[in-house]
Amino acid sequence: MKRNLWLVFLVFAVLLVGCLPNNPAAQSADAPNIETIVAATYAAISAQTKAAEALFTSTPENTPTSTNSPLPPTVTPTYTPTFVIYTATPIFTNTPIYTNTPDRPADYECALLSTSPSNGTVVGPKHGFDWIIKVNNSGNEKWYAADVLWIYISGDKFFPAREYNLWKDVPAGKNIELGLDIEAPKQPGTYSMTWGLKRDTGDIFCRQTLKIIVK
Repeated sequence: MKRNLWLVFLVFAVLLVGCLPNNPAAQSADAPNIETIVAATYAAISAQTKAAEALFTSTPENTPTSTNSPLPPTVTPTYTPTFVIYTATPIFTNTPIYTNTPDRPADYECALLSTSPSNGTVVGPKHGFDWIIKVNNSGNEKWYAADVLWIYISGDKFFPAREYNLWKDVPAGKNIELGLDIEAPKQPGTYSMTWGLKRDTGDIFCRQTLKIIVK
């Protein structure tokens, strides 16, 4: 940029000199000489040059200034385990309890009134005796002799037969005596047997047990 300005200055000075009159006497005594004009011209050009340099070298006003603003800290979540303890809570349900409490006696049942001999009686080997029991018909139905048997159910077998017919009908609330002709075993020991009443339909009720000791 300075080189171009000086070149302009030189061209301007040459042109100015060429325009001056050749006769020095014709110049006015008050007119400035060539050195003064050149000096003035040089001063003006120097001032313009400095102004132009200041213009081109000045820092632009709207230069963006980068400012590093700190970013907010990044929050890293911390996992905290949570333990849940389950407790079993019992659930109570109302379960009905059924009790067999009949409003009336069963159709077929009995009550033992007496037995002879009593349980635990001691007898000799091969000793013969009668076992007699007395029972009450405590049920609602009548015991018909043709429909009800007195039969052997379980235990030792020291009797002549396995079943007997009732010798009479037994209405509800009435009693009957049942008997067996028995012979004790010949070997010493304790023996027992169970008998009961059986209906023709197969139902067994009124179970009774006899126990004897043979010595």
